[in-house]
Amino acid sequence: LIINHPRAGGIRQGYFNEAGYDPLTGSLAHPELWDEDFTLIEVFNSGDFERFRDSTVQDWFGLLSSGRRVFAVGCSDSHDIRSAPVGYPRTCLSVGTDDPSTLTATQVRDATQSGRSTVNGGIYLEITGPGGAGPGEEASGAGARASLDVVLRAASYVEVSRLEVIVDGATTETIPILPADADPSDPVVRARATIEVDVAPSGSWVVLHAAGDAALDANGHRPFVVSNPIFLTR
Repeated sequence: LIINHPRAGGIRQGYFNEAGYDPLTGSLAHPELWDEDFTLIEVFNSGDFERFRDSTVQDWFGLLSSGRRVFAVGCSDSHDIRSAPVGYPRTCLSVGTDDPSTLTATQVRDATQSGRSTVNGGIYLEITGPGGAGPGEEASGAGARASLDVVLRAASYVEVSRLEVIVDGATTETIPILPADADPSDPVVRARATIEVDVAPSGSWVVLHAAGDAALDANGHRPFVVSNPIFLTR
């Protein structure tokens, strides 16, 4: 069950608005409207991480911090092809195959529901945690400090300037991505990095966000990618 446009204006359009959800306190103005069964939120709708940082991203992080394993999806919602180009952003799923002819509806459903995905706007991200854990998965026995391996890919005309590390909802590090970080044998690979993060005694979750500032089009859409969380336990 996906909550689409949770903060949209208009009567009965923004579910979080209607229920009066406060991500900072977890309180509800109308608890009778609230449902605990949804596992996905349309966090990104025709926009990037910065556009939604103080709204639906905050909602998503609030739910994660409360202990709920709720995952993000993103879509272009292209009612107008000029201002909302098709495919910006898109949800990229890890389904275990690169052959579309073998893909099943069950694979799509299960990968989406379990958060095995990233939301991409021109930048592609691979993140691997302890034990090979990826987005949506849990790495147990990670210890007090865990390592994550990251690969960023983008076409040559897409700017990739920074990688933001977010642990338990707070930015712990922002790493500059420089032209010299690209793989000389494969320039689509814009950076490879190993990131160290602290793991709280009760466990932590990690989200990565990479971005560039140079617009992809005349409407000012900026390149970005954000992962669903990897959950780390000691």
